[in-house]
Amino acid sequence: AECGVRRGFPQWDRLSAMGGRPRGLTNAAWLILSFAIGQGSIFLAQTWLIHRGALDLLAAFATHFSFAILALMIVDFGAPVVVARRISLAGDGEVLDVARRCYWQASAVRLGVALVRSVAAFIYAWIGGDGFSRAYIPAAVPALLISAFNAAGVFDGLGLSGISGLTGMLAYIASAI
Repeated sequence: AECGVRRGFPQWDRLSAMGGRPRGLTNAAWLILSFAIGQGSIFLAQTWLIHRGALDLLAAFATHFSFAILALMIVDFGAPVVVARRISLAGDGEVLDVARRCYWQASAVRLGVALVRSVAAFIYAWIGGDGFSRAYIPAAVPALLISAFNAAGVFDGLGLSGISGLTGMLAYIASAI
């Protein structure tokens, strides 16, 4: 019970065992806010297109946005789960070293995947795409390259999942704009 754990479970009745603040509630609030802002921005963009009567543009946007989010998931390559797990299993004295090493290893792998996906996207845009594809894809490709360096797994491993949500909403906001 001295480590804040009682029979394998945290002592939820003591805020001091969680750093003096209800971390779970704070993270949940940030995640909900991130979802509302990220998805809300897409909802507003699509509502605006419907209001303008641009249903053909809405269909093109929805298709391209869906594939862009799929590409971001492919670039993520499951790294947030692996990195978070490795950090959470690290001892107290080695958390920062494990976090740093795992982050850079994951980033290197994800950057390779992002480069391959980016080349494939550019080839599609120039060979098989229409005017919207030739505009949207080059605007979306930087997100693939930037997302290769996201620290979601590090934040999750350190118990800061709410910050992961805040970083995740940026792709939605950028696409909506």
